[in-house]
Parts: sequence; structure tokens; C-alpha cells
Amino acid sequence: MLKKVFFTEKRTEPISYEEFSAIGMSKAGYISYIAHCDRLRSALVLHYYADCGIVSSEIKKRKESIKDICQICLDELLRVLQCFCDDNINLADLAREQISVDSLLYNMSYNGSMEVFLGKDAESPALLYVGFDCFRIYIEEILYKLVNHIFPIFSFDVDPDIEDMDLNILKIKAEQKKDYEDHDSEPQFPTKSGKTSDIFEWAEKAERYYNHQCFIQEFEGIEETIARKEALVFDVHKHTLYIFNDNLSCRLKDHPLEPTKATIELPEIFAHMAELDILYCHECKKFFIRETSYELYRKKYVFLPVCFVYDSENKTSSNFKNRAERSPLWFCGYTVSKDIGLNSEERQQLLSWIIDHNIRGLQKENIINHLEMLIDTNGNKPGNEHAKRKWMEDLEFVHRYRIDDQPKAHIQHIHQQNRNKK
Repeated sequence: MLKKVFFTEKRTEPISYEEFSAIGMSKAGYISYIAHCDRLRSALVLHYYADCGIVSSEIKKRKESIKDICQICLDELLRVLQCFCDDNINLADLAREQISVDSLLYNMSYNGSMEVFLGKDAESPALLYVGFDCFRIYIEEILYKLVNHIFPIFSFDVDPDIEDMDLNILKIKAEQKKDYEDHDSEPQFPTKSGKTSDIFEWAEKAERYYNHQCFIQEFEGIEETIARKEALVFDVHKHTLYIFNDNLSCRLKDHPLEPTKATIELPEIFAHMAELDILYCHECKKFFIRETSYELYRKKYVFLPVCFVYDSENKTSSNFKNRAERSPLWFCGYTVSKDIGLNSEERQQLLSWIIDHNIRGLQKENIINHLEMLIDTNGNKPGNEHAKRKWMEDLEFVHRYRIDDQPKAHIQHIHQQNRNKK
């Protein structure tokens, strides 16, 4: 009967209640099936966390008992489905021959499926239930193979491409590899501490090491990959983004260049997040962005709280040479230009964000000095009446911004000094 439900093609959605009810499953039976899937997944994920070492030491000690719980959950799941199988199919017997908790755990972790079931941040237990549908599809595909006698159910000839793996996943794999490799030569008895437990501890580590030789070999060199990928992560608080025109000097020098992406958090009023396609030079250890790309991103996002600098070794357009003298505020996107059209709320959100996040090292005093300079030098020029009004508004806003957080001074007397007095 279950053959009518478990289709041969790879499913993109878990089996629905309507499909199960077509073979006579009640609503209570379906709820029981979902609950057992949920428990099995939770137990497998908890074991995975214990194996990765990202849970409490108490849970890590109970790893083997957690594995027993996984087996019980799997048995209960099969028991729910058994009554819908043909008479010649005994799911429990087939499972004992073809499925083990170790194979489930190994396959889920080794081929990257576990990260799908956990979500993007595999280290967060809060995301335990992200991807439950993905897990059901995974389990139901295994059950389909079990019911239809398609063996072997698991393939261990997986060649993971660590270059394509997410950096957070790589770090988890590296910790696993380090843990598996942690073993010493066999201690001689009596040991230095004189405890028999030293022998057992060594044996446990040695067994773990030899049982995971395949894993260790497949992830050989993972540390170098992590270091290279970490170098590609653009940190807006630490890194500078160099603007170049057409002839990037690093390319002319045959330096190793690699495309990467800068992800920049923005205030909600703008776009939440900006993503910039940039280049990283492994030789110079610098990030670069093309002039035309910079122009496009500036128009798209308006506010770009990044330390942009013109690359002195590259020829840039005359337009960019003129802009090289622009202020850090201008580079971040602050402007009173009618062409850009930022309203008061947008300009002041931008300024408060710069202050709060210490963008480009700009503090409240720096911004006040710059706005006063703009008012003094450009405010009285013909045609700048609207610009001066906006600068005055923003200056007043910055003066008031977070003023209650500033140290307070008690002034008793104000004395005016005569500047002409010698």
C-alpha cells in the first residue's frame, strides 16, 4: 500500500495528509507520524550538536543515550507505518538490516544535509526546527527505498567540495576533524596518574579517530580553506574599499584576485542591507571596487557606510580625482543635493547611524565641525539658501543627538576673553 504513496521521483514536498488518507491513515495516525518524525529529527540534531561539541558537557556525556533515543524514535516511526505495508514487508526487519542511527547521522552530516535541516546558522539551537519539511522529505525518501527494496539506501561515496561550503559550516567541520584527530599514543599502565580511566579515555579517542578516517581525509586542508575564506569577509569596521578605474594595478602585476561580496547593514529607512560585488587581492590583502560599480551602488543605496579610498596606484577619471578631496561624510552618502533628494528624516537617520556605529571614525564632534565648515564657507553663496537651511537643521539635530548620554559639567561663571588683549 505504501508503494502508492512513496513516489519514485525525488519529492520536493513532504507527503501530505491527503496522500496518506488515500491509503486509509486516520488523522490521529497522521498526527502520530508527524510527531515521531519530529522527535526523530530532534534527537538526531541533538546528537549532532553533542558530536560537534556545541552543547553543554552534561549533554555530551549523554551522547550514547541520545543515540539510543534516536533508535527508539526510528522504531516508533516504523511501527506507525507498518500497518499500511503489504504483508510481505516487515519494516522493522528491513530497517535493522539497512538503516542504523550511525548511518543516518553520518549521511546527514557528511553530505551537508544536516545544515539544511538546521538552517543557515547551524550553531544556533534556536533554529532546531527550521527545515522540518526538508527533514521529512529526506526521511520519506529513505522509507521509499526501504519499502521498495532499493538497496543500498545510503551512499557513502560522497566527495564534499569544501570550496562550496559556507564558512560557518566549514568551521563546524574543522572542529569535528580536530576532535576526531585528538588522540595520543597508547599509554602504558600504570599511567602517570595511576588511574585505569586513562586507558579507557585513550581507547575512546583512538576508536573515534580510526572510525572517522574517511572524514579526516576528505576534509584535509580545511584549515587553509577557512583561512582563505575568512580573508574574503569584508568587515565594514576594519576594512577599506579601494576604488579603481579600468587598469587595476594588482591585475597588471598578476596578483591572485578573487571576487567576493561585501554585505553592509543599513538603517531600515534605506534598505536594511546592501550587497556589493567587490574583488580581494590575496597578495596586497586589499578589497577593490570598480569605479562604475561604485557609481551604481551609490545611486541604488544612497547611504554606504564604508571607508572608500581612491587607489593611488590606479588611473581614475578626472571626475573621481575631483571627488578624492570630498569629505568622509560625502562618501558615506550624506548630501543636501536636490538631485539626490534626501529628506530631513533620511539625512538625520544617516548621521545618527554614522555616530552610533563610529563609521570611518567619525564622532559627533567631527560631524559638527564639518557642518559648521559647510555653513561658514558655502552657506552664504548665491543659490545655496536651501542647502544652508538643511545644514542648519542637521547641525541642530547632531547637537541634540544623545545629549543626555554626554558627561555633564557644572558652569558657575562665564568669562569673555578679549582677543586683542596682549
